[in-house]
Amino acid sequence: MMAEEKPSFRFGEFELQPAERRLLGAGRPISLTPKVFDTLVLLVERAGHVVSKDELMKALWPRGYVEESNLTKHVWLIRRALCDGEKDSRFIETVPKAGYRFVAPVTTVPSAPLPAPSSSPVSEAAAQSSAAATFC
Repeated sequence: MMAEEKPSFRFGEFELQPAERRLLGAGRPISLTPKVFDTLVLLVERAGHVVSKDELMKALWPRGYVEESNLTKHVWLIRRALCDGEKDSRFIETVPKAGYRFVAPVTTVPSAPLPAPSSSPVSEAAAQSSAAATFC
């Protein structure tokens, strides 16, 4: 499958673009580390269903044992990026002793052709860091 064929997902004011490894909040990029991004993709792809901690850990760290606290930290970072709380979560529900469920309604969006690069003097990295710092 070509990267262009992979769909994007919309939920709330966010758009997740797995093929581009990009998360947008209100159209602005939000920076996530690769494993945190992968965790979000796994949860969004299975929205409405419990994804067990074991399944997440095997998918994210297939080569070895990692402490469950690493997964907990990843989910915390996702919640922070989405301006979400653990108690009144709009996006990720913790299912005690089982795993996590992405609870927001998700719309699948077919991939669109990439826009032409802008001639803006601001680098993408600078835009991402300022967006990540000011979104919430």
